[in-house]
Amino acid sequence: MEIEIYADVVCPWCYIGKRRLEQALASYDGDVTVRYRPFQLDPSPVSEPRPLVEAMGAKFGGPERARQMFAHVTEVAAGDGLRLDFDRAVIANTFEAHRLVSYAADHGLAAEMVEALYQAHFTQGVDVGSREALATLAGGIGLDVADVRRFLDSDERTAEVAA
Repeated sequence: MEIEIYADVVCPWCYIGKRRLEQALASYDGDVTVRYRPFQLDPSPVSEPRPLVEAMGAKFGGPERARQMFAHVTEVAAGDGLRLDFDRAVIANTFEAHRLVSYAADHGLAAEMVEALYQAHFTQGVDVGSREALATLAGGIGLDVADVRRFLDSDERTAEVAA
C-alpha cells in the first residue's frame, strides 16, 4: 500500500493525523510506503518569526479567541499522546522545511524529519522557516549538517515543492 500525505509541518491537525496513521499502521501486517508531499497552509512570506498566538489572534478575533481554538486542539492532541505548546510556537513560512523533507526522503529519513519539524514547532518554539534551525534539526536525525546547508542554499527542489 502506498500512502501520500499532503500536510504542513505547522498544522496541528496534520500532526494529530500523522500520529493516528502511525498508530493504525502499527497493527497492519502489509507493506506500506508513506510519502510526504508539501502543502503550505499559508505561503505568505514571514519577515521575522513572531508568536503564533499573536498572528492567529490577528486573523481570528484576538489572542483570546486564538487561545480558545488552541485549547481545543491541544486537548485533542493530548488524547493522542502529543504535547502542543502554542505559547512557544512561532509563525513561519514552511517552504524551506518542505524542501528539507524532500531531501531527507532521499536518505530514507522523511518520517523522522517530519516528526522533528512537528516537535520543533509545537513544543520547542523553533522557527521552522530558518535555514539554520532546519540544518540543526536535520543533524539531529542523522543527516550531514554541511550537506543540508549546501542543499538549502541551492535552489534544488524549489520548483517541485512550489508545484
